[in-house]
Amino acid sequence: MLADFKYIFIWWLSIFFLSSLSLPLIFLLFQKFWDKGYIFAKTFSLFAISFFLLVFGIFHLTTFTLPYIYILIVLLASLNIILLLKKKSFFKELFRSHWKIFLFEEILFFLILTLWSYIRGFAPDIEGLEKFMDWGFINSILRSKYFPPADMWFAGESINYYYFGHLVYAFLTKFSGISSAITYNLSIATVCALTFLSGFSLTSNLIYSSLKKPLFRLYLFGGLLSAFLLTFGGNLHVAYKIGKNMIVDHQNFSEAASLYWYPDATRFIGFDPDTNDKTIHEFPVYSFVVADLHGHMNDIPLVIFFMAFLFVALTTTSKLSSYLFIPSGFLLSLAYMTNAWDFAVYGLLFAFASLLVTKNFWQTLLSGIFTIAVWFLFTLPFSLHFAPMAEGLKIADAHTPFYQLLFYTVVFG
Repeated sequence: MLADFKYIFIWWLSIFFLSSLSLPLIFLLFQKFWDKGYIFAKTFSLFAISFFLLVFGIFHLTTFTLPYIYILIVLLASLNIILLLKKKSFFKELFRSHWKIFLFEEILFFLILTLWSYIRGFAPDIEGLEKFMDWGFINSILRSKYFPPADMWFAGESINYYYFGHLVYAFLTKFSGISSAITYNLSIATVCALTFLSGFSLTSNLIYSSLKKPLFRLYLFGGLLSAFLLTFGGNLHVAYKIGKNMIVDHQNFSEAASLYWYPDATRFIGFDPDTNDKTIHEFPVYSFVVADLHGHMNDIPLVIFFMAFLFVALTTTSKLSSYLFIPSGFLLSLAYMTNAWDFAVYGLLFAFASLLVTKNFWQTLLSGIFTIAVWFLFTLPFSLHFAPMAEGLKIADAHTPFYQLLFYTVVFG
């Protein structure tokens, strides 16, 4: 572990440097948050730089090489330096009064990154399930001069998949200078750490905003508890399954527990009892343990960032709320290119949140149309080379028994 610690430190230092480039913008956006949204600078920097690398690479304006990565870094830094200079006194006072909070979140991020890297060290092999495919995507991106990257299994074709999350970690791999065989597991640990800290920031600020007077211990404890449950919490399937084995099959506790296999917790609807509708319902810690660097996991920090952004934008009277469709469309485009299904889920969340705040159906509808238009514009370069697996909507052939769906909702959340 000590021999590998240098890789963890270099990886963390790379993320820390990149996130510092966008701190002024994030602080202005989340100035109503008690922690000023410090942790979201990491997600924003990684995804924003990767987006421009993708677009410029698709149109052959730049190559996926370090010199052009450095140019984008300079451009992002320049924008934020301008913001810093325009509001110098504001940022000076903010750092003076909040540096302990920033340090606390940074240390917590580093500790979780190190913890999960250590856990991955017990089974670091990139084999089984979809690991080799995900690692193949990253390596294909690393070898690419332009985008889209080549499909490593289909000669002459490009990857037809939502690979943007893989591009984020390929970019970080190239920037850090560490081998992808090592950064694959560091990427898993990074998503884990970002999920925890992003969940902590969002939920603690939801508590903070609902209080009439600041109670630091309350929103700190609430944020940590909710972040722990979000990141490392599972469901009650283990208790249900072992209890069922003991009651129905008359096994003792040792026998019932020895027959339990942890992936069963993600296979309940359609599996227990067996029905035609087979539904897989993974939760974050399962994905972190299984360690497939897959789109649905890569997108977790981004969608939490999107929820935090919606909360800020829709609960303030700033000019941002008038032009909400532009950043919302941009963030939804990133989510779509990382995990296509999340566009519909969080697009619907955007609609509900907008309607709840504005209480105006037509205003929400108009905002939604503009948001979809912006989303289409930002995803167009990617979509030119992507044929979606889904081609419309239809009634499902298999249906979940109502009692099973109700039972899962009540017992497993």
